[in-house]
Formats: sequence, C-alpha cells, structure tokens
Amino acid sequence: MAIQARKALTKASAGIVLAITFTFSCSGDDGNTDEPSSSSAENPSVPSSSSIPGSSGTEPSSSSSTPGSSGTTPSSSSLPSSSSQAIVPVYGEPITDARDSKTYETVVIGRQTWMAENLDFETEGSKCYNDNDLYCTAYGRFYTWNAAINACPAGWHLPNNMEWTVLEDFIGGIMSAAWTKLRATSFNNGTDNYGFSALSAPNNSSYWSFDEYNTNNAYYRSLSGSRDYTSKSSTNPVRCIKGDNYPTPSSSSYTPVSCTIAEGKDFCDDRDGKSYRSVAIDSKTWMAENLNFAAEGSVCYENDPANCDKYGRLYDWPTAMAFFGFESVCNKTECSSWITPNHKGICPNGWHVPNKEEFQALVIFAGGASTAGKILKATSGWTGNNGDDVLGFTALPGGRGRSSDSFYDVGSGGYWWGATEYYVGCTYDRWSMDYNNNGLCVSVNLKSNLYSVRCVKD
Repeated sequence: MAIQARKALTKASAGIVLAITFTFSCSGDDGNTDEPSSSSAENPSVPSSSSIPGSSGTEPSSSSSTPGSSGTTPSSSSLPSSSSQAIVPVYGEPITDARDSKTYETVVIGRQTWMAENLDFETEGSKCYNDNDLYCTAYGRFYTWNAAINACPAGWHLPNNMEWTVLEDFIGGIMSAAWTKLRATSFNNGTDNYGFSALSAPNNSSYWSFDEYNTNNAYYRSLSGSRDYTSKSSTNPVRCIKGDNYPTPSSSSYTPVSCTIAEGKDFCDDRDGKSYRSVAIDSKTWMAENLNFAAEGSVCYENDPANCDKYGRLYDWPTAMAFFGFESVCNKTECSSWITPNHKGICPNGWHVPNKEEFQALVIFAGGASTAGKILKATSGWTGNNGDDVLGFTALPGGRGRSSDSFYDVGSGGYWWGATEYYVGCTYDRWSMDYNNNGLCVSVNLKSNLYSVRCVKD
C-alpha cells in the first residue's frame, strides 16, 4: 500500500564575479555568472473556510532557476535500471521519534534513506501552517531555518544542498522532472514514483536546506524543482535524511615513493617521485611549473602524455580540490564548506591550492592585472607575445578542456584553478593569460572545466 494511502487512513482518525579592482577586465570563456535572485519561500495566503488540510495543494510557479540545474546526465550506474520499467518504491522501516513518540515512514532512494513524511516535531521556532493543528497533521510543522537545522531526530539530519542534488541526480539530474516524480500524487500533479511523497501547505512549497546563503538567508529546495534562498526567519517544512553526519569526500591515500630531486629542480613530490622548480615571489613560494600529478579524473591535453610533460595535467575543480567521490555532484552544487585554510587539494604535502587572495597578491606584486601577464609568462612557448618572466613564474600556455576529448588554446592560453568557490557549478578562480595581451584576468567559470594547477607552499 502506498504511503499516501496509509497516511490517509491514519489521518482519518486523528515542506559576478566579485570585482577585483584592477584596470584590466575580461570575461569567462563559458559558464553562467548570474547571482541567484533573492525571493521569499513563504507568502502564504489564508485558505477559505472550506479548505481541507491534506487536499490537493496549489503550488506557485517558480520565477527562478538554478544555474547548471539541468546538469550532466549521471552515469548509467546511478540511474534507475530502465525507464521502460515501472519504478517500485523501496520503503524502509518506520522510525519512531523518541522525543514525542511520533512515527514516520521512510523510503530508500539510491544510497540515501529519507523520511517519507514531513517532520512534525514541536520545538521553539516551529508552528502549524496558519496556526491550525489540522495543518500539522496533514503537512508537518513549519520551521524557521534556525529551528530546522536541529529539528531532526537522533540519527537523522536536515539535508544540505549536495544531498538534495544526489537525490535529484539519482532520479535523472533535471530538477523539475525529478521533483515531479518526488511530489505526492495529491500535490501539484506529482507522480510519486519513488515514494518520497513531497507535499506542503497551499502557497508554500519548499523544503529547507542546511546550507546558508549569507548571515540572514539560507537555501531551500522548491517542490517545483528549483533552488533559491530566503530569510532564515521564514518558515518551511522539513524532510530529514538518515545519518548523524554530512557526507565528506574520501581522503586520498598513497604509498610514498623514493623521491630524489632532479637536477635543476627544487623539491620532489613523494606521491609519484616527480620533481618541480619553485620560486619565491613576495612573501610566498610558488611552484614554477604546473602540477603533473596523475589523479583519477585528470587528463593530458588531447590525451597526449607529451603535453603533460610540458604543461602539466588538466583538472576539473573538484579533482583539484581533492573532493574524491563527489566530483559529479560538486560540479553542480556548493562544496565551499569543505574548503579549508591552506587547502591542500591535489597539491603535494606541504603545498596548497592558492585562494583568491593569494592570486590577487601575486598579480599586484607583478604590477597589476593589465601587465602581470607579461611579467609572469615564460619567455618562449607562446603563440605570440611571449613574456619577460621577470619573477621566474614561467607561466606556459597549457590550454583548457571541457571533457576528456574537447580541448582548446594550447600554445595560446594558460588557465589555473584557485580554491575559492563562487556559486553552485561555478568558482571565482579561473586565472588566465592570453597570447594576444599582457594582462592577467580572473573570471567565474564552470567547475567541470579542465584547467591547470599551480601550488603554493604552506
């Protein structure tokens, strides 16, 4: 018996670029750089006296969509086995909240276990929709964000943006289509294919996410299939996901190798024995060549090992940050909570991926954005307009990629990742130099793109 039917029986008796003030300007080679618009998740209208809690809800249309929400189609291993076969919901064992003895249905979707009902735990900062207890029975309680983050029972937690994205990816990756399959059949033409049974009160159709947008606002997931942010003082329903902790990337492990510093080099990476030159610039020590560590997911330009020997490897941003196991999801949602000071990422021990401030300091020391390219470029190797390499940085035009078989600009452009995330599928840091000018620019770009990495000593 579907959860909706079981619940009905129970209820019968009883939800861009941050400007760097440089004179040289540039734009990204791709990616949506628009900042999300602020909107309110809660503008409830009072239902008429004839409205019945639990009846078909009216969901407002969404005026905003999430950049990158269409995403990349997940691998076949993460999708339902066949679109032509009927999807049978996999229900878990019901759970009883020890705090008030209320029982909730659960459902397993992919590798996640979710409550299949909205939370109805009374706590400070929560209320029934329209202050009517019947709405709590039908839709669960509505919570401010500060109340929501601690509202779930022991062993469960409020999902963050990444966990919502994992759910959507499993169902197909397109948010609007996924949420049609997640909505209850009684709510806004939902099909409830997976037994998630998402529903909310009329004119309120969003679930809280754990992630903050800023001090006063937090993200929510709309039941129409979009994501935005609203005031933390707004009230929304809560869906809990099983687990005491939020998912974190797996740490990389390796067996140190014998490491001999090659002639003309300054240090050795004990993960693979490769040696690199380094250079002291201002108060920092930088690698004087691009990283060439063969992490899973990294590639050589045009898949030619000779290009790795010359230019180093190309990495997407999650791989550069060493977010192993979450590359696909991190390309489409925030991972900033995993960024640490002096974030090691894919760099050798004792080194880290430079953040925005470190790149800015380098550019300023090199004379500013309009001339830094000339100062930092190698004296040869560029299609035209080679640099002076005054500081010994020796920037080479390693090009960029968009997939393992789509490459551009070797010989004419150099691009480097930084450790500062911007929004959803984008980062602040795509620092670039070009053959046809003397400048260096920073832009917001898709995290799934493939760029070089230069590391800074801790």
